[in-house]
Amino acid sequence: MQKYILLSLIAISGTAFAQPDSDKKFNAGVGITTGLNLNKAATKRMEVNGVGSVFCIGLVANYDLSNTIAFSTGLDISFETNKIKSSADFGKSYYEYDGDSEIELNKDAVQGTSTLYNWTERKQKPVYLTLPTMLAFSTKYFGDFKYTAKFGLRTSFLLGNKINDQGFTFDNNLESGTPVAADNSNMEASRDMIPIRSSAGIAFGTEWNFSGSTALCAELGYYYGFVPIYNQAKEENRTLYNLTSPTRDYYSNNMTQSQLLFKVSVLF
Repeated sequence: MQKYILLSLIAISGTAFAQPDSDKKFNAGVGITTGLNLNKAATKRMEVNGVGSVFCIGLVANYDLSNTIAFSTGLDISFETNKIKSSADFGKSYYEYDGDSEIELNKDAVQGTSTLYNWTERKQKPVYLTLPTMLAFSTKYFGDFKYTAKFGLRTSFLLGNKINDQGFTFDNNLESGTPVAADNSNMEASRDMIPIRSSAGIAFGTEWNFSGSTALCAELGYYYGFVPIYNQAKEENRTLYNLTSPTRDYYSNNMTQSQLLFKVSVLF
């Protein structure tokens, strides 16, 4: 699927944005980004369980404000993973779900009727629509090459979120039941992640003008997330809990995220 999306983007950019003038002020093309999600837990209920991944495909657009300054933007589809695990300091962590894949909110769960699950490790796979808005400062060309520095924002809009858990079910759907090892795949949790996130960052790169107005660009950037990526819901809308006998203590995940990204793009 990702291959077909990329081919479509190349076709769109090649027809809609190609212009013969090598000195044009507006350039557009396609780009691929890969990188790492560097998560930091802001709650003791969970722990980061390794580095996450990022893969983006999308459109790139630059508008020259002067000979050395440009406004850089675009539109990416971002496929990401986040890895977390429950903290042993608070005992086992549970949730309930009804049906095949929907994790229930606290207010909707029916103890003993809904399926009880003790999760130990979780891999989340959110998909975002990402809009970068950056200022790019560049040198003059040295032969066919010039060098750039960018700073600005990456704002992302959540399109979907799938959850893959490792853990245990229980034979009678009660915490006192016999645990049975089981994986929960492609689970969904409403209100789990915030719908909009934003990060500020800086990137350094180079541009190779190898044919007319066509250029190959590469950059490496670091982006600091100043907005938590998980929703701090009211207790009635939370899904996870620890058991403080005999009371359920519901909580929300709380985590910030930075990203290290390497991007390659072709501008026409």
